[in-house]
Amino acid sequence: MKKQIKNKEITLDILAQNIDTLAKKTEQSIDTLAKKTEQSIDTLAQNIDTLAKKTEQSISNLAKATTKGFIDVEGRLNKKIEESVDELAVMTSNGFIGIEARLSNRIENVENKVDGINKRIDSLVYDKVNYETYTVLEKRVTMIEGKIKTK
Repeated sequence: MKKQIKNKEITLDILAQNIDTLAKKTEQSIDTLAKKTEQSIDTLAQNIDTLAKKTEQSISNLAKATTKGFIDVEGRLNKKIEESVDELAVMTSNGFIGIEARLSNRIENVENKVDGINKRIDSLVYDKVNYETYTVLEKRVTMIEGKIKTK
């Protein structure tokens, strides 16, 4: 029985040693895992920082590109507007030149007609009897007619 107890003590000692060894290995594994987890968290934090910086740079670059694009579009649009205004000014000027020529011809025709009318009026005035002369003659004719009727 002593042998059995001794065997049990040896078995318990071996079991205790195995548990201690296992506990040390488990503790080492947990420490290693904790270190690896900490390293992974640090690496992840660095990656997040790098990604945040890249995102910030990308947003900044996008903002710059957008601003540059709007400036370019505004410049081209202003240039196109200026060209359109210049073309419109030339077309308007050419239109006024054409209108001026037609109006000049019409004004000249009207002036010629007015001159003709003035000449006709002058001709009629010269051909007609003077009003004073007409009144004097009318009175004389009326007197003469009156004398002829009474005789």
